[in-house]
Amino acid sequence: MVLELGEMSTVTCKHNDLVFEVEFKTKGILWGAYNQIAGKIRRISTNETLFEISGNWQTVMYITDKRTPSAKPEVLFDSSSEHVVPQHVACASEQEPNESRNLWKHVTKAIRENNLNAATAQKSAIEEQQREHVKEREAQGTRFEPRFFQLEIDGNYHPKLVIDDIPKEPEAAKQRVSQWIFAKPDGSMQDMDRSEDDPVVLATPHKR
Repeated sequence: MVLELGEMSTVTCKHNDLVFEVEFKTKGILWGAYNQIAGKIRRISTNETLFEISGNWQTVMYITDKRTPSAKPEVLFDSSSEHVVPQHVACASEQEPNESRNLWKHVTKAIRENNLNAATAQKSAIEEQQREHVKEREAQGTRFEPRFFQLEIDGNYHPKLVIDDIPKEPEAAKQRVSQWIFAKPDGSMQDMDRSEDDPVVLATPHKR
């Protein structure tokens, strides 16, 4: 069973007069390959395509300078030569019920077991529960208040952690951001060294 990422995304930098448009492609029924990517870096003011991005976002991606007619694709990113930082997160028991590893653990287990029916059923159960929570808030006349973000006057959500309040010294900045992210509602910190003891997570097959 293969779950694919298929979506369009745009990154705009008006200061440098640049926009990056990228498509994460899904495999066709009869042809194509998994995890393909296609994108363009354009000059906003002239709509000129400066670079094209292609390849496989999971293995090797290439960049081509379109300003030079004879230019050939060059390697932009090669995952085989990159250093992968080991995942270091708190065990499920230390995390809150709505954190991803807890909320989606049954779906993850089903996917790893190649059980699409179970994964779909678990996913539907989560979505139904979320719809029920929306109905409850509507009935009570309340609105969902994100824990880490707040709605600003510009109509967008911004982090409650003010960037200017983060210390300039790297280690102090790391501690400040970690406290903001990993502190529990009671103020205590997640124990990052506690061994995993959640039965569902322990029973989930490891990725090969």
